[in-house]
Amino acid sequence: MISPPPPRSWRQPGSRACSPSTTAAGGPSGSPTTGCPADPSSSSSTPPGGRSSRRGSRAPTIRRRGRPMAPDDVRATAVAAELLARYCWAIDDEAYDDLRSLFLPDAVADYGAFRCRGGAEVADVMAELHRGLRATQHLLGSVSATAEHDGRVRVRSQVRATLVARATGERGKPARVEIAASYRDLLLRTDLGWRIAERRVDGRWVDGDRTILPWFDRAQRSDGAAGAAQARGT
Repeated sequence: MISPPPPRSWRQPGSRACSPSTTAAGGPSGSPTTGCPADPSSSSSTPPGGRSSRRGSRAPTIRRRGRPMAPDDVRATAVAAELLARYCWAIDDEAYDDLRSLFLPDAVADYGAFRCRGGAEVADVMAELHRGLRATQHLLGSVSATAEHDGRVRVRSQVRATLVARATGERGKPARVEIAASYRDLLLRTDLGWRIAERRVDGRWVDGDRTILPWFDRAQRSDGAAGAAQARGT
C-alpha cells in the first residue's frame, strides 16, 4: 500500500511558510486552514478579559517643591544649562572672547571678592586671575530655572571648580585648590540669543592651597556695577 504524500506547505503573499493545522490528537485535520497560526512575536499582549497588560506611555510629571514643574520652566532650565555650560567651557579653554559674549554689555556680576560690569570686564578680570594657573575645571550641576511672566529667566546652579597652579606645592606636585559655589543668574533673551544680565556667586567651601587664589585678599569693585543693578530694579 502506497502511503499518501505528506501535507504540502504553502505560503501566503508576504507571510511565512504554513502547514495544515492539526487536531488536538496531533493528526492532520480534515481541511487545512487558510492562514498561519499567530506569530508569538507579533501577538497582542491583551490577556483574557480585554485589559491590556501594557501601561500607557504617559510622560513623567516633573515636580518642584511639591508642585508640577511648568513646561516653560522645563524649557528655561534646558536653555540655562546650555548657556552656563558654555560659560564653564569658556573659562577652562581660556576662550575669553566667547566668555565676553555670554554677558550683556551692562551685566552685573558679583563674585563676592570682586564685582564686574559687562561682559568685557568679566572676561578681562577672569583672564588676569587665571593667568598664573596651569589648568582649571568647572563642573556645573543642579541647574534649576524659573521663567517669569516678563520673559526673564532666573536660574540657580551649583559649580565645583578645581584650579591647578603652575608652581609646585609642598610635596613637589602642582599646588591646587577646589572651590564649591552656587550661581544665581538672571537671563534675558536678545537678538543674539540668551545672555547673562546678572550674576551672584555664593561660596560654599574651599579646600586646598588658598594662596593660589589672589582675589580672596582683595576686593575689586566696578564703579558702575551697583548702578546698573539698581537701574534694572533687581
